[in-house]
Amino acid sequence: MNGFLSEVVTQGRLLRSSFSIHERNLQFREIVAFFKSSKMNSVIFAGMGSSLYAIDSVISFLNLRGIRAYYFNSYDLARFNYGMINHKTLVVVISQSGNSWEAAELVSVAKRKTRVVGVYNVEGSNLSKICDYYLPINCGEETSLSNKSHVLTILTLSILAQALTGDFPEEFRKDLEKTFLWIDEWIENFENRIQRITDFVKGFEAIEFIANDSSLSVAKQMALIYREGLHAFTAAWELADYAHGQYLAVKPGYVAVILAPTLVGDRAAKRMINVIIERGGKIVLLTNDEIDENEQMKVIQTPQVKRPILAMAEAIPTQLLLGSLLGPDWVKGQ
Repeated sequence: MNGFLSEVVTQGRLLRSSFSIHERNLQFREIVAFFKSSKMNSVIFAGMGSSLYAIDSVISFLNLRGIRAYYFNSYDLARFNYGMINHKTLVVVISQSGNSWEAAELVSVAKRKTRVVGVYNVEGSNLSKICDYYLPINCGEETSLSNKSHVLTILTLSILAQALTGDFPEEFRKDLEKTFLWIDEWIENFENRIQRITDFVKGFEAIEFIANDSSLSVAKQMALIYREGLHAFTAAWELADYAHGQYLAVKPGYVAVILAPTLVGDRAAKRMINVIIERGGKIVLLTNDEIDENEQMKVIQTPQVKRPILAMAEAIPTQLLLGSLLGPDWVKGQ
């Protein structure tokens, strides 16, 4: 097992442990109390790379519940869009290492106008010292391509979003436990589960990740780490944008990983599946719906849970596939 897979397979245990720690973290209550007492009406999230992509998991969740939510990369927000920040805005800055200079620069700018929440992994890091509130993701050391830090950031942001809109209802807890169990089952028997997908996609010339809404948090992250690990051509697309012409690159040797939780009734997703197959490409489909496979499409059935929690589940098989494609002797940076 390579170093990447050895970290991926720890995620079921880490998710449970992190959630238990978060339940005891009074910072969530303090953040919500200040948000309400100050009559704040919006949240701006910021990060770089994997930390930025995790934010997609909660944006629509908050907007649909009346809290305006936006996101920028940290550099962009500090340098070009700082006018978005005011005393009615809570700023959430995310950095896995906690030491990115872009995050530090943004905190210094944002604290002139409002309060800042720091989301990070490394205690003692810069971000763990300079913010008004602190939400460590509790993933431990990560030495390979970003994997567990990304999933645990999604968990942390999901809890924060849930707290801002109404604490932790029982339905939220049930969906989390259902997701944790599903992840445990996938990890326990991952070699058998993922081998058929590995064999299916081997020899690809390009691999693209296509999604909507919270699933974009996974699509963007996968495009980054597949490119970093395999040195391959990868990209991530929002489904509706992809349907406006990006599919024209499809030909034999092309693989699309499509994250479509509710494929039934999604005209754009079904149309793109048909187009990719007609043009000779292959598809790995992650969906909640029961969909038949064929020679050009393999299906991974995801658990029936609400977004943004679903994104945590979607990340696991896509990470395991990358780990399998890397091979047993893969070493980061070589």
